[in-house]
Amino acid sequence: MRRVSPMLVLGGYAVLGIMAAQSAAHHSRAHYSSEVSEMVGEFVEIDWRNPHVYFRFREADSTDDSVWLMEASSLYVLKRGGISRDMLQIGERVRVAGRISNTRPNEYGVTNILRPSGQEIVILSGASPRWSDEAIGSRDNWVADVDRLLGTSSDQEGLLKVWSVPKDQIVVSHLPFTEAAIASRADWNPDENYVMRCEPRGMPSIIGGGQPHPFEFVDQGDILVFCSEEFDIVRNIHMDQNSIPDGEPHSRLGYSIGEWEDDNTLVVYTARINWPYFDGNGTRQSEQVETVERFSLSDDGRELTYHLTVTDPETFTEPATRERKYLALGETVEPYECEPI
Repeated sequence: MRRVSPMLVLGGYAVLGIMAAQSAAHHSRAHYSSEVSEMVGEFVEIDWRNPHVYFRFREADSTDDSVWLMEASSLYVLKRGGISRDMLQIGERVRVAGRISNTRPNEYGVTNILRPSGQEIVILSGASPRWSDEAIGSRDNWVADVDRLLGTSSDQEGLLKVWSVPKDQIVVSHLPFTEAAIASRADWNPDENYVMRCEPRGMPSIIGGGQPHPFEFVDQGDILVFCSEEFDIVRNIHMDQNSIPDGEPHSRLGYSIGEWEDDNTLVVYTARINWPYFDGNGTRQSEQVETVERFSLSDDGRELTYHLTVTDPETFTEPATRERKYLALGETVEPYECEPI
C-alpha cells in the first residue's frame, strides 16, 4: 500500500455538535408552514417518480375545481419504508396531513395519508405516525438494519459493495461558516432549485450533504468509480496519480485522487470544484474549495465510517468537518431516472 502524500493531510478536526439525521431533503422545505393541517379528499393524479413523488389532490366538498399539488419523498425513501405505488389509488377517499406552502398557492408538503382501510402511510421520512400505532413508511419503520446486516457477506469485497444509510444515523458536524457564507443564503431561491430540474448536485454535497440514497464503489484498475443512486452520479477517483494534472478544468465533481492509508482506509483528495453550493440551503462555496474524504471499513467489512474535511476560506473560518456511518445491507444501486418537475 502507498503512504498518503502530504497534500492529503489537512490536520486534526474539532467536533462541535451531534445531531440525529432525519431524511436528507433534496431541497429546502422552508416554504412550508410550521403548522400541520388536515384535508379529506381524493387523489386525481399520482406522479410516482424521482426526484420526489407528487400527488394532485381534490378536497372533498370543495366549492371550486382547484386541486392541491402535494409533495412527498423520493422513490428510494418510500421503498425502504415499505411503501409501493399500488397502495395508493386514484379516486380513493383519503385523509391527508401536512403543511401548506407559505409562498406557493395550492402547494402542500404531505406527511401522512390515512386510507379507507385504516392503514396509515407516513409518506415523508422523518415524520411521525399521526393516527395509528401501526403506520408504515416512517424512518422508524425502515427494515431492521441488524437483521439485514447479518445476512450480508463479510469483508470479502472490502470497500467494493453497496453502502446504505443506517436507520438511525448520527451525524457529527463542525461547520464554522463565515458571515459571508451565511449571508449568501438570502440569494437562494427554492423555486429555481436545481434538484427539481433534475440537475445533479456537485461535491461535496453528493455525499457530504447527507443524501439518503445508496452508493457503491467499482474497481476499474487505476480508477475507483463512486456510483450514487441519486441522479445516477458517477465520479472517478484516480488511484495512480499524486497530483492534479496541469490544465485540468474545474467541474461539478472536481478532480479526485485516492490513496490507501492502510488496508481498511481510503483517502480521497478533491479540488477543481466549481459547484456553487455547499448545501441544500443555498450556502455558497467558492472555487477554492478542497475536500479530503476518509472511507474507513470496520474489521468485519460491514460498516463504513465516512469523514469529510472541507477547506474554503470564503465559506469557512477554519476547516469544516462532517462524519457519518454507512452499512452494507445488501441493497443494489437502482437507476434514478429523474423527471423534471
